[in-house]
Amino acid sequence: MLPALKPFICEEGIPYLMDADYVTIIDADGEHPVKIEELSFDRSQFNMPSRDDPGNCVFTNLGTDQQMIAKCDTMVLGIYSKSLGPATYGECLDHITNHK
Repeated sequence: MLPALKPFICEEGIPYLMDADYVTIIDADGEHPVKIEELSFDRSQFNMPSRDDPGNCVFTNLGTDQQMIAKCDTMVLGIYSKSLGPATYGECLDHITNHK
């Protein structure tokens, strides 16, 4: 296989060491260092979903009790497993409250 010839951007919120300059992406062509670009996040543009908002899932960080709610079609890291969904946002909140 040839490496990708066309650059692309993938925005993903992932945990990493604060002093890291890059993350390593592993694909069919091997390991690729990718420079980390810090992006600002304007929280004023973020609206909390209503309890009846559909299409949400609860994802659990494997080996921990950490859970998050995201739209079911959201790409998440391989360290997460879907534990509920699709469901409403309210059902997801209730699930997390009942499974702590």
